[in-house]
Amino acid sequence: MSSKIIAEREFRDELAKLLHKFSREHGSNTPDFILARFIMDSVIAFDRAAGTRDIWYEHHCPSDLKEQIQAHGRAQPDPTGKDTDAS
Repeated sequence: MSSKIIAEREFRDELAKLLHKFSREHGSNTPDFILARFIMDSVIAFDRAAGTRDIWYEHHCPSDLKEQIQAHGRAQPDPTGKDTDAS
Protein backbone atom coordinates (compact mmCIF):
# COMPACT_ATOMS: atom_id res chain seq x y z
CA MET A 1 0.00 0.00 0.00
CA SER A 2 1.40 3.42 -0.92
CA SER A 3 2.41 5.93 1.73
CA LYS A 4 -0.12 8.42 0.32
CA ILE A 5 -3.00 5.97 0.86
CA ILE A 6 -1.76 5.21 4.37
CA ALA A 7 -1.48 8.93 5.18
CA GLU A 8 -4.99 9.62 3.84
CA ARG A 9 -6.43 6.73 5.86
CA GLU A 10 -4.63 7.93 9.00
CA PHE A 11 -5.90 11.49 8.45
CA ARG A 12 -9.46 10.23 7.94
CA ASP A 13 -9.27 8.17 11.13
CA GLU A 14 -7.89 11.09 13.14
CA LEU A 15 -10.55 13.39 11.70
CA ALA A 16 -13.27 10.93 12.72
CA LYS A 17 -11.83 10.86 16.25
CA LEU A 18 -11.80 14.66 16.37
CA LEU A 19 -15.40 14.85 15.17
CA HIS A 20 -16.38 12.33 17.84
CA LYS A 21 -14.40 14.10 20.58
CA PHE A 22 -16.38 17.30 20.00
CA SER A 23 -19.66 15.46 19.30
CA ARG A 24 -19.98 17.10 15.87
CA GLU A 25 -21.83 14.05 14.56
CA HIS A 26 -24.85 14.72 16.79
CA GLY A 27 -26.30 17.58 14.72
CA SER A 28 -26.88 15.40 11.69
CA ASN A 29 -27.04 12.04 13.50
CA THR A 30 -24.35 10.79 11.11
CA PRO A 31 -21.50 8.48 12.15
CA ASP A 32 -18.09 10.11 12.57
CA PHE A 33 -16.44 8.09 9.81
CA ILE A 34 -19.09 9.19 7.28
CA LEU A 35 -18.59 12.85 8.18
CA ALA A 36 -14.82 12.39 7.98
CA ARG A 37 -15.14 10.88 4.50
CA PHE A 38 -17.46 13.74 3.45
CA ILE A 39 -14.94 16.33 4.66
CA MET A 40 -12.10 14.58 2.84
CA ASP A 41 -14.19 14.39 -0.36
CA SER A 42 -14.98 18.10 0.03
CA VAL A 43 -11.28 18.94 0.32
CA ILE A 44 -10.55 16.91 -2.82
CA ALA A 45 -13.36 18.69 -4.67
CA PHE A 46 -12.06 22.07 -3.50
CA ASP A 47 -8.53 21.20 -4.63
CA ARG A 48 -9.94 20.29 -8.05
CA ALA A 49 -11.88 23.58 -8.17
CA ALA A 50 -8.80 25.56 -7.15
CA GLY A 51 -6.80 23.89 -9.92
CA THR A 52 -9.51 24.76 -12.43
CA ARG A 53 -9.52 28.34 -11.09
CA ASP A 54 -5.76 28.58 -11.54
CA ILE A 55 -6.05 27.39 -15.13
CA TRP A 56 -8.85 29.91 -15.74
CA TYR A 57 -6.74 32.77 -14.30
CA GLU A 58 -3.86 31.79 -16.55
CA HIS A 59 -6.09 32.46 -19.57
CA HIS A 60 -8.45 35.22 -18.41
CA CYS A 61 -6.98 37.56 -15.84
CA PRO A 62 -4.88 40.67 -16.38
CA SER A 63 -1.12 40.17 -16.11
CA ASP A 64 -0.82 42.31 -12.95
CA LEU A 65 -3.32 40.05 -11.20
CA LYS A 66 -1.41 36.98 -12.41
CA GLU A 67 1.75 38.44 -10.83
CA GLN A 68 -0.06 38.94 -7.50
CA ILE A 69 -1.35 35.39 -7.55
CA GLN A 70 2.10 34.00 -8.31
CA ALA A 71 3.75 36.16 -5.64
CA HIS A 72 1.22 35.64 -2.86
CA GLY A 73 -0.73 32.54 -3.84
CA ARG A 74 -3.92 34.58 -4.15
CA ALA A 75 -5.20 37.87 -5.51
CA GLN A 76 -4.85 40.87 -3.22
CA PRO A 77 -7.74 43.31 -2.73
CA ASP A 78 -7.77 46.25 -5.10
CA PRO A 79 -6.66 49.27 -2.99
CA THR A 80 -8.91 51.56 -5.03
CA GLY A 81 -11.96 49.52 -4.07
CA LYS A 82 -12.73 48.81 -7.72
CA ASP A 83 -13.14 45.17 -8.64
CA THR A 84 -11.48 43.91 -11.79
CA ASP A 85 -14.10 42.29 -14.03
CA ALA A 86 -12.37 39.10 -15.14
CA SER A 87 -15.40 37.58 -16.83
